[in-house]
Amino acid sequence: MHRLDGWWGNDPSSRFEMSPTFRPTPGAKSFQHSCTPVFSSIPLLATLELIDKIGFPNMVAKGRQLTDTLESLLKASKFHDRPDGQVGFQIITPAAPWRGSQLSLSFTPLSQGVMPRVFTRMLKRGLVGDERQPNVIRLTPAVLYNTFEEVGQAVKILEEALEEEEREGSSGSEAQRDIVARDSGQL
Repeated sequence: MHRLDGWWGNDPSSRFEMSPTFRPTPGAKSFQHSCTPVFSSIPLLATLELIDKIGFPNMVAKGRQLTDTLESLLKASKFHDRPDGQVGFQIITPAAPWRGSQLSLSFTPLSQGVMPRVFTRMLKRGLVGDERQPNVIRLTPAVLYNTFEEVGQAVKILEEALEEEEREGSSGSEAQRDIVARDSGQL
């Protein structure tokens, strides 16, 4: 029988690796597709009411301002656009108006596996992003939830994680390397 493979049917432990081969979730869940389950959609009703109350144009304007602020703060970071071989990042998302609210950061040096360690350090400090192996972290201010102050805090947390990486790097403790390897699925 030919199966129709979908995002939700992919094994969650490897879903974000974006592998060219489908690795199914064990059991019947592997036949799930990309449509959101009905019961997971019910909380969206409250969100839609909130959007209606605030006004979509106001949300779009604030979203642009939040992302513009994030971009400006990231570009002002000492870790932005550093020379080859130094710990740092580049913003690889196209500039406004050709982007949404998410910014993708490519971390260097790639050969030293900087991104997984920085990502783990961010998470420990409370900054949740989205990782894309081998070297990209995506940050997205959520217009309904995040403030401009929180955008500034996010950049500060990222810089702290990068400063720690610059100090300790891959020569950090064995326990730290084990945590990073486990979190990135390498153990």
